[in-house]
Amino acid sequence: IETSINKNIGELSEVLVKPKKSGYDQLQEASNQHFLSNVYLSVAYCMEKNKMKDKNIINDILSNEETKSIASSSISGEQNDLIKTYITETTQYKITNTSINELQHSEIQNDAIVQNQEYIKINCEEHAPIIFRCLREIDGVNEDLVISSCLPSLNKELYEKSQGRSGSFFLGTHNKEFLIKSINEKDIKFIKEKLLKRVTEFFYQHKQSIISRLYGVYTIKINSQAYHFILMKDVCGMFQQNIISKYDLKGSQLNRDVDLEIDHVEKQVLKDINFKQNEGALRLRVND
Repeated sequence: IETSINKNIGELSEVLVKPKKSGYDQLQEASNQHFLSNVYLSVAYCMEKNKMKDKNIINDILSNEETKSIASSSISGEQNDLIKTYITETTQYKITNTSINELQHSEIQNDAIVQNQEYIKINCEEHAPIIFRCLREIDGVNEDLVISSCLPSLNKELYEKSQGRSGSFFLGTHNKEFLIKSINEKDIKFIKEKLLKRVTEFFYQHKQSIISRLYGVYTIKINSQAYHFILMKDVCGMFQQNIISKYDLKGSQLNRDVDLEIDHVEKQVLKDINFKQNEGALRLRVND
């Protein structure tokens, strides 16, 4: 099953390398810092709204026998209808100065960036909110942690262009808990149709897995332009100072080499062939 999950994530990685327009180009079109503030703000706003939802639904999904038994729902082909139902659900919000002021969360209301924006108008769509709340619940990640991590005023100058061919942009959070990465419509379809159900079941059974965690998928529209992004766990954030080498591994050797003599950059992200040459193999204990 873990091989199957990794295969799906590998397929997602391949999808990510061919966007219609790079995240960097989109970023340049969207007045940079103002746009990035709106991305952080949208995540924080959705999290606050999530807190108001009935938690009994989450408990029903996580206590469901099909969720507990990955064998019954994934290997035999039976469908976990409860998860499948909520994967297709989306929630839409109109984020304005007025709607922000109606929130109970004072940190969002009082955030310096929000206060400095005289006019806010963001149409935000949160994909499969119930399922992603389940994934956060499995990992013990509550909404307040995400909100405090994503306040715009605390996350200035954290933009980093991806070193991959996709040109996606990454946003970190000031406490190094989360990453926000730009994606495209095909990625959203792949996540919802092929990945999310298996991932939910898998992580319920394998809470210590080192597979990357997804905590949310969002679409925001600003001036009729749509931007899509995912919220992820930052698995390296707290250990940046101790990292010796970084590798972006896709399980392929086609164009998967970084020529350090040409592309030498401090702490360059290396690829599959470099890993094979430098490390040989990745050795994990069975329980890992």
